[in-house]
Amino acid sequence: MSTWLLRPDRSGRHSFPGMDRSTAIDRLPEAYAAALRLQDKGHDDKAIAARLDLAPAAVGPLLLVAAAKLHSILATAQEGT
Repeated sequence: MSTWLLRPDRSGRHSFPGMDRSTAIDRLPEAYAAALRLQDKGHDDKAIAARLDLAPAAVGPLLLVAAAKLHSILATAQEGT
């Protein structure tokens, strides 16, 4: 799975021009936001699945969609700056 958008920057923070990552995550539907927050805290797919009551195989696709939605929010915010 590509995690280019799911990792913090060099400072350890999740920030992007125009909007910080945490604010952007808050704009996502809850399932996506929760999955990203759990991943940010270091939980693996199995733990995320258990916390969100999902099949473990569903976590990867959920995180990919969450990352795409997050990227869209951040890109839109960056365009506005």
